[in-house]
Amino acid sequence: MNKMKTKQFLMIGSSMIIILLLLNACSPEMTITFSGDTCTYSGPKSLPDKFNINIVVEGQGNTKYGYVLVTLDEGKTIEDLQAWPSSDPPEWLKDLLRDTGPVFGPGNTKQILDWSSYESVVTPIYFVCFGDDPVRKIGALGPIEITK
Repeated sequence: MNKMKTKQFLMIGSSMIIILLLLNACSPEMTITFSGDTCTYSGPKSLPDKFNINIVVEGQGNTKYGYVLVTLDEGKTIEDLQAWPSSDPPEWLKDLLRDTGPVFGPGNTKQILDWSSYESVVTPIYFVCFGDDPVRKIGALGPIEITK
């Protein structure tokens, strides 16, 4: 009887450790979807300093897509960012943040952004989306708060 209780205890303990490891491995997620001349965001309005970005490129065309993460000077808003007409950065873009996205083609990609080792992250952040052929800004998304 004692051996059976020890075996059950070990099984329960092992199961709990596995569950905790899986929970820690699951970072919050957000998704950027590129389709034609648009990009859209789905996810929370606030994320921790480590999160997953799912990139979805719909369609099978030759267009490549990318994004940059930016912050804005005080007084500027998402409307200003959306009205910005080109790929040349305006002077009121405060920062181009680390770990900006590479170029993506059709399909799905996952990236992990991890700013947890930095003392602070300027927030909110915004995503500026680009398409090629020729390179052009196709959208701006945000704001998204980053919490430490």
